[in-house]
Amino acid sequence: MLCLITAVAGYSSALDGAAHVEVENGLHTVTLSGSYFEEFDGEISGLVFKCEAIGICESSFFSPDEPLPFEPHWESGEPLPVYEATAEITPPHEGVIYRYQPYAIRPDGSRFSIHPSCSDSRGYALTSDEGVPFLRGTLELSGSNGDDYFFHIEPCPDDCWTEEFFDQLDQNILQDLSGESWTNLLGQVVNLYGERTYCTMPGGNYYNLSQIDLMDGGNCGPVPLDNVSWSNLKAYYR
Repeated sequence: MLCLITAVAGYSSALDGAAHVEVENGLHTVTLSGSYFEEFDGEISGLVFKCEAIGICESSFFSPDEPLPFEPHWESGEPLPVYEATAEITPPHEGVIYRYQPYAIRPDGSRFSIHPSCSDSRGYALTSDEGVPFLRGTLELSGSNGDDYFFHIEPCPDDCWTEEFFDQLDQNILQDLSGESWTNLLGQVVNLYGERTYCTMPGGNYYNLSQIDLMDGGNCGPVPLDNVSWSNLKAYYR
């Protein structure tokens, strides 16, 4: 992975990377991998993930408590030193989509977010669940081209639906994913299901969508929370 090195406000141009997540039996295994563009100068002392729930309003938190080691090394065939680190995180709630944004830690304790060096700057991992939406909002008309209509989803302003959906939806996609005519969905609150893509080129799909449905009752609201075990609560607040 060798791309143009760019300096973007808020994170280092010496480091690139992206996180991926696997979910099994309620455990989230989050892996961060990328390249390091400079000599091993000790500027980075560890790696953590900022963990954010989607669709419920709770404070974000950093995990793990003890930062993961940052250990760049040379691998055969790679033009730059590479690194990888993995954390196992038990989220506070089941049935909730979580976002994991990777951060590097400097020796002074300050943190900066890590992003890939491709045109898609999203370095975070997003869990997916067939029964849980990653976005809830109002379907609105974006424009038209003759008889073709295009739409976007305006996220519900409350209840922390913070995942941004960049793609436009056309009437055929709406019909295929919802089984409804767009005329029945326009102006209504809908749920969007699927998973995000990685290093998407401009004009490509930023999400692989699996379903769109109308929100029961027609109003915005948070995702319903499952009961949380005492062990999960202790792990979250330790």
